[in-house]
Amino acid sequence: MYRLVYCIFLSVILCSCQTASKAPEDKSRHLDMVSISDKSYVMSPPQIFSWKPGGSHFIPNKKIKTDSIKPVIESVIVDTLQNKGYKFAQDVGRAQLQISYYAALEEQMNSDEITRRFGVMPGFRGKNPDNSQYGKGAIIIDIRDAKLDKSIWRGAIQGLAEFKLSQQERHERIDKAIRQLMTQLPGRQ
Repeated sequence: MYRLVYCIFLSVILCSCQTASKAPEDKSRHLDMVSISDKSYVMSPPQIFSWKPGGSHFIPNKKIKTDSIKPVIESVIVDTLQNKGYKFAQDVGRAQLQISYYAALEEQMNSDEITRRFGVMPGFRGKNPDNSQYGKGAIIIDIRDAKLDKSIWRGAIQGLAEFKLSQQERHERIDKAIRQLMTQLPGRQ
């Protein structure tokens, strides 16, 4: 009798462990990030930043409703830098730092092309569970010294974009990812 109870108890425990494993959807939410910086450059608030003219590129994709993504990326970058103590200026001539970004799905630019063009790649190795519902995507953010026209910090995020997310969920995911990436910048945390 004791053995029977023990076997039933052990079976329940083992079955519970199996159901607690991560579902494929959890893997689709995984993001890889990397950043590099010029250690010889002292980047610290309250430096003034602006957008680098013609430097940002958002490549739309027909599988995702993209008309509202570009403003989300831009507002999160500005907000994060301001929260760290940097000052935003519309006038590019006043800026000490210039910000640009590149965002695309792998269909528009694959990992090798990102590495070749930007010199940074998070190396996302997640397997795409379904090409009709997911696509590998990347966002690269570059901060340059305006006078030297030299990159002083560059960060990249790569993961699976879920095509069927609501607009709100997509915005929240982009916001969270960019804020997490930019925690590596000097400034207030």
